Amino acid sequence: MLICNFFSRFRYLADRGSYTPPQGWKNIGHVGHVPTVNFDGPPPEAMKHFGLV
Repeated sequence: MLICNFFSRFRYLADRGSYTPPQGWKNIGHVGHVPTVNFDGPPPEAMKHFGLV
């Protein structure tokens, strides 16, 4: 069981590490930390999915 936990943790850390550098952010389309002029809320499809429309 211990060896299984080790590999599970290793896989998790390796996967998360690939998105940490700026190149990883670019790969997933991250645009965070950018101020926006306005926020119109979630799209209607999201509201419908959660039954809020």
